[in-house]
Amino acid sequence: MLASLLASGLLWLLLLAPPWTDALGLFLVGAAYVGLGSVAMAAVDTRDPGRDILTVLLLWVVDVGAWVAVDTIGAVATDGLDELGAALCFSVWFGLWIGTPAFVIWHLLALVLRGCRWRRRGPLGAGA
Repeated sequence: MLASLLASGLLWLLLLAPPWTDALGLFLVGAAYVGLGSVAMAAVDTRDPGRDILTVLLLWVVDVGAWVAVDTIGAVATDGLDELGAALCFSVWFGLWIGTPAFVIWHLLALVLRGCRWRRRGPLGAGA
């Protein structure tokens, strides 16, 4: 699970915020989030499968919050604190509309990668 989450997160980050463009900061924030989130998901999955939904919801909230923070910081850097209220409202909308699909695509891509591995190795591993 960890390998598929890390691989899908890296692939999605390379498509969403290529580090060789002006999006290096976004790429680094995303890489830290993908790394920590992947480890958290893998740890919860191995210890207590019943807590998966809580972990996914928490990671989604953090994902949306990260997008809100990135957009708000960008708006404040551009416009100053004069329009902070309007910038924050837009940032929440932006975080939900960008962060949610990005989160879903990250997990769906990881699921596809796990499915490809499962088909290649079989349901019981390579020895079965």
